[in-house]
Amino acid sequence: MQSSLKVIAMCMLLSLAPAALAQTMNFENFPASAVCPDGASGVTQNGLNIIDDTPSPPAAPDSCVLGAANDFPPPGGPGVPTNGSSVMGWCGACGPQSLTLTVTRQDAAPFNLVSIDFSRFAGEGPGTVNITGFPAGGGAPVTVQHLINTDNWVTVDLSALDNVERVEIVHDSYPSIDSLLDNIVTTAAASGSGAGVRPVPVMGSAALWLLCLLIAGFAVRGLRKRR
Repeated sequence: MQSSLKVIAMCMLLSLAPAALAQTMNFENFPASAVCPDGASGVTQNGLNIIDDTPSPPAAPDSCVLGAANDFPPPGGPGVPTNGSSVMGWCGACGPQSLTLTVTRQDAAPFNLVSIDFSRFAGEGPGTVNITGFPAGGGAPVTVQHLINTDNWVTVDLSALDNVERVEIVHDSYPSIDSLLDNIVTTAAASGSGAGVRPVPVMGSAALWLLCLLIAGFAVRGLRKRR
């Protein structure tokens, strides 16, 4: 019985391990006033950093986190649409230049980009964003293009951008659309993986639990036979 309990305990730890590697920037728990990632420091959360690399027009910042008060500077104003939580507003109509947000890890380690949620200010658009990953150690950048053409939130699969040192999100839709983004989901890159090498897949928690229960069952059965 003790052997089976040890196996189950080990499975619990293993099933939790992959989740510990995930880092998500969801823009929650920021101050009520808008927080804007313009400048060298950017905005940091859960080990991730996002910086607005585009010079702001004189009138207002071109990207800001919508906090509890949902207060984005003009032209959005208070009450722009969100998904029920804090998000980042992105002013595609602020200037005739491509607006760029850069995502990195605070520790400068390589990472895998899993997904990002995108939407737009109600009734605007359509507009495009290019999400480009720059591989750690060099190699050709990989770009995924997403067309924002609905007021609904869409989760964009970005699993093609793995083992990258940084990701650039380029908004190239002036003057058609002001966009929204949320839930930048990443995982740690596999240790020692080189450019263009995908990390070894991790067994899902459900499959891992099933395997562990089978092992525990065999352990209990063997113990009973010995008795």
